[in-house]
Amino acid sequence: MNAKAGYSNGGSAPFGYLRKEVFVTDESGMEKRKVIYRLDPETAPAVKMAFELYLAGRGGKHIADVLTSHGFRSRNDKPISKSSILNWFRVPFVYAGCGMWNVECGMWNVSHRQRNDSGKKVSRIFHPRDEWIIIPDSHPAIIKMEQAAQVYQNMQKNNPNIHKRRTGQRAKYLLAGLANCQHCGHNLQMKYNRRNGE
Repeated sequence: MNAKAGYSNGGSAPFGYLRKEVFVTDESGMEKRKVIYRLDPETAPAVKMAFELYLAGRGGKHIADVLTSHGFRSRNDKPISKSSILNWFRVPFVYAGCGMWNVECGMWNVSHRQRNDSGKKVSRIFHPRDEWIIIPDSHPAIIKMEQAAQVYQNMQKNNPNIHKRRTGQRAKYLLAGLANCQHCGHNLQMKYNRRNGE
């Protein structure tokens, strides 16, 4: 209900936006605090510029350099990284004013990173596009919906597995999932050091 009405379900606002608290009255007359996104006048131009450069054929590193040369900084007052910019392009509909849910498989958890199809560790695992819930006009748009769709298509063309559901590494050990700790009941885990082969 919260999401369909255009309210945030928590977390920080996407880059280019700020959180704004509003108070609404529900059907029973109770006043409730909700959060919506509003444009950040300092960072929204960086997002717009990044999308325009990408659609003009520029890559993530070049875009990061251009944004830095224009004085744009991350929320941590550091240069905006290539990986941050590419993350904007992976889910571009947010910047076209859409609320989006069911995009990622769980929360980011650095200690439990999964591997993608090429074996590289990744912290963001996406649901397939047809499982996303997209609510148009949830907040002010920085880019047009057509631009978001084109960016999404370009990202798919350049990396067709980007939103493919990935599975974790398969067990290599004979007793995987069968041996448990006597004290706490958790599964025992093997650790393998590739350098020493231990």
